[in-house]
Amino acid sequence: MRLLITTPRGTKLDREVLSVVLEGGLGELGILPGHAPLQSTVEIGVLRYDSTDGPGQVALNQGVLEVLKDRVTVLCKTCEPAAEIDQERARQALERARALLERAATDPSVDRPRADLALRRAMARLHAANLRQH
Repeated sequence: MRLLITTPRGTKLDREVLSVVLEGGLGELGILPGHAPLQSTVEIGVLRYDSTDGPGQVALNQGVLEVLKDRVTVLCKTCEPAAEIDQERARQALERARALLERAATDPSVDRPRADLALRRAMARLHAANLRQH
């Protein structure tokens, strides 16, 4: 089946895959060829896929998913393949987000939901990068 991931900046992944696993609005979704048609939201997290070349991972940032019999389409805010993730930069972003969340506990000017999203994005990026190494 075809996996297509598109962001506002263009197509980030377009390839044949054997399976796809990602975080949907109601939890983890596993998709195989011939899957029933489906539409869902996509949560911040890691999309994993298997192809004849081996497994792959990308960090996703919120979007929507459409599954048809032979195609999986993800439209999301951002998509970062695990191979392109700078782990040190992602760790720094994680620490900044944690510090911001700590500040949010006592400082009402801090946008807590935004800080929480930053934390979840940083965690997804690190998780995708770590999966690639194993």
